[in-house]
Amino acid sequence: TEDDVGLFGRTETPGATVLNLHLVNVNVTGRGNVGALAGRASAGLWVNGVSVTGTVTAEGSRAGGLAGTLRSDSLIEDTYVGCEVISNDTGTVRIGGFAGELEDDATIIDSHSAAIVRSVHDGEYVGGFIGEMEENAQIIRSHFTGEVSGGDRVGGLAGQAQNDNLIKDSWSTGTVDGKEQVGGLVGDLSGTSEIIASYATGNVTASGQYVGGLVGDARSDSSVRDSYALGQVIGGQYAGGLVGRARGDATITNSYSTGAVSGSDTGGLVGFLDGEAAVTNSFYDLNTSGQNDDDGRGEPKTTAEMKDIGTFSGANWDIETTSEADPTDGYPFLSWQLSGSPTWYIYLMPSPPTPPVVGGEAFSANKLGILAPWLGLIGAIGIGAAIAVRRRRANS
Repeated sequence: TEDDVGLFGRTETPGATVLNLHLVNVNVTGRGNVGALAGRASAGLWVNGVSVTGTVTAEGSRAGGLAGTLRSDSLIEDTYVGCEVISNDTGTVRIGGFAGELEDDATIIDSHSAAIVRSVHDGEYVGGFIGEMEENAQIIRSHFTGEVSGGDRVGGLAGQAQNDNLIKDSWSTGTVDGKEQVGGLVGDLSGTSEIIASYATGNVTASGQYVGGLVGDARSDSSVRDSYALGQVIGGQYAGGLVGRARGDATITNSYSTGAVSGSDTGGLVGFLDGEAAVTNSFYDLNTSGQNDDDGRGEPKTTAEMKDIGTFSGANWDIETTSEADPTDGYPFLSWQLSGSPTWYIYLMPSPPTPPVVGGEAFSANKLGILAPWLGLIGAIGIGAAIAVRRRRANS
């Protein structure tokens, strides 16, 4: 079995371009650096309008539906991957729907992964898009709708975002299953990496520690801002509706969760808060989560309070009401989900139409009761007039 396997084993030319290519029902197998398009993509690769379906299998590490490794400064736009990505290796496998590894300063934007990503022997660094993101790599306006399963560092978008990475305006509805550091979007968020204005709705399950609806383990100077999670979280230890564990100088700001949380040492929003990590203006639904902690790991609110704009405007969220859409069943949602200008919206049921006016007063059921005898008389006169007209016509 060989390394660097794909339609192109390697794209050697810096700045290579691949446009509007569709790879259907591929079946690619190799040892390491395996992908449908390329085993190892050159630095500065530009991919736009590409789609992939089929199966990619690696006996070693670094495999993805698009490439085993996307090198530094690569740009992937408007691309779809709907294949199965499998690793039969153990230990550090680095596999993802798009690539096993996204190197420095590479970006994925406006793309969709519906991949089924599976580490057969519970390897590390497994993601719906990327197994491991290197320094300054970004995922923007992209979403995952498939399934991910592995061991440690497993996430709906990325297994690990390790340093100065950015995930923004992105989401996952896929299911995530692993052992430790497992999250709906990212398993291990570290360094100065950020998640901004993003969400996850899929269920997250793990047998070990640090399990969250959005992030499994947020550490160092990482941050989560203006984001939410709705999925159920089932963990071994330290499970939270949004983040399993926040430690170091990690921050969580203007975020919320609603999913049911189970395991040991759990929290409605954050399972375990350690070091100088801080949670600010962030909430969880105590009715739906089954949790009631109120010790600085997130503020508990009833379902009614979680659907009341006052809860969030009172915490200085940038939020407005709208009657145009309700994608979260009354909970706040991000403005880009509706192409709006504030950061957040919350649904407000439209007012019923104003009743007609009779005699300068609003017409109502009470007015109908008062008028009922007159309406009966008018009806009787009308029927009599109609019968008289028919008789005249019959006699003429």
